[in-house]
Amino acid sequence: MVDDLLKELEKGIKAQKTASKQGKADKKNVLNPNFQQSEQPKLNISFDKDSKINVSAKKEDVKEITFKFHPRNVERLAFITIIALLIGFIGYDYTFVHDTLTQIPGTSIKSAEAAASVVKEAAPVKNTTAEKQEEKPAPAPEVKKEEPKAAEAPKPKLSGSIAISIDSVDREKKSDSLGSINSATFSIENGKDEVFFPHVTVIAYDKTTEDAMSDKSRGTYTYPIGIASGGKHTGVITLSPKSFSNLNLEKTVVLVLRENNANGKVITTASANYLID
Repeated sequence: MVDDLLKELEKGIKAQKTASKQGKADKKNVLNPNFQQSEQPKLNISFDKDSKINVSAKKEDVKEITFKFHPRNVERLAFITIIALLIGFIGYDYTFVHDTLTQIPGTSIKSAEAAASVVKEAAPVKNTTAEKQEEKPAPAPEVKKEEPKAAEAPKPKLSGSIAISIDSVDREKKSDSLGSINSATFSIENGKDEVFFPHVTVIAYDKTTEDAMSDKSRGTYTYPIGIASGGKHTGVITLSPKSFSNLNLEKTVVLVLRENNANGKVITTASANYLID
């Protein structure tokens, strides 16, 4: 093993001697053509007692080596370095980071265009709720129970005649010798099977005026809409003139009922006697 090392060292020493004889070799630097390389320093080789090899160079044979760089070349070198770093970073990101993310379950990287196409091509979601509602059978219509109709009240039996009656008479005493009958309230019942149109006149007198006033009308009342068959109607008739003397005598009030008008047939009459007190 030691012999092989010695042989290699001897070859190196011979090569150094040959190079020193040939002189300095001009070499061009790839970055700067003005780069100059100094002579190789000479080596001193000796062997110690333990057969160890000591290699040293003389101080006087070592020369300073200087490097000169052109500013433009420095800029180019920096630019190339930055581009190389960027390419390396992109390659690392695409090779390791993206592959790692795709291998993790539940994660995926998609471009914006791919996501948009997936959304457009996605099948429309069916409205299962609406379909279920449509599939439900229509509820059977409720059968309303017919309520028994109330028994119609039997129509009153018609008398076949029309009657009039005096309900009250409004009297007023003004002095011991003077008084008045202002009005008379009456009722008419239609017992016929047709509408009746009443025409009422009022007569008022006493024994002293019977001959002159027993057929003189003191007021008139009509009811244009008529009284329905089986109906009853109440009215008030006003007297004029209404003054009376000799208050000690009873005053007779007579209501004459005709049909339609004053020239109509007399249907019936009603009368009553009153004192003015």
